[in-house]
Amino acid sequence: MSQPVRETGLLVDSAQGPQLKLPGGGNWQIEPSRAVNRLIGERVTLEGTRSGFNDIACQRIWKEGTERPRFEIGLVEKWTVSTFVASSLILAVVGYF
Repeated sequence: MSQPVRETGLLVDSAQGPQLKLPGGGNWQIEPSRAVNRLIGERVTLEGTRSGFNDIACQRIWKEGTERPRFEIGLVEKWTVSTFVASSLILAVVGYF
C-alpha cells in the first residue's frame, strides 16, 4: 500500500489499539508508539503511510492547532553520518600521500 496519508481527527484508545476518528465518519487504526499514546483523547493531525486497509504507520503526530514538528535526525544517524564523512576524509588524505 505505502500511500502517504495526512489526516486530522480525535485520537482514541480502543480494544484494537489507538484509532483516529475522523470528523466525517470513519477511522484509521494507528500503530501504537509513545508519541501516539501520549496524545490519546486529543484532536490531532498525523502524517504517515498507509500500511493496510485502514492502518496507518504514523511518522509524525501533533496536537491540532499547534506547529507541525520538524523531522529530526536521531543521535545514531548523526553519529553514523559523521563517522562516514570523517573516514572518507581520512582515506582521501592517506590516499593522497
